[in-house]
Amino acid sequence: MYGKKRIVINKKNQIILAGKTEGSKGGSWIPIGIVSKFITGVDARVCLPENRFDNTLTLGNSISIENSSIKEIREKIKKLYNII
Repeated sequence: MYGKKRIVINKKNQIILAGKTEGSKGGSWIPIGIVSKFITGVDARVCLPENRFDNTLTLGNSISIENSSIKEIREKIKKLYNII
């Protein structure tokens, strides 16, 4: 994935790693996790960077981010995937 990368959480509560290339109208995207919203906060399960193309969320290839806000989840995923 080339170009500027960003973390998007869509209406279906999917976490997506999206990229846009220079001069093109489209971009690439990879679903990397899912968000669960509760009264006490927001929990997320995210694939590790080396397993992001597997598209399965098992205990061995993903991590859980618990009791955070959407902004904190984005920051933690940016740090995990080394996105500036």
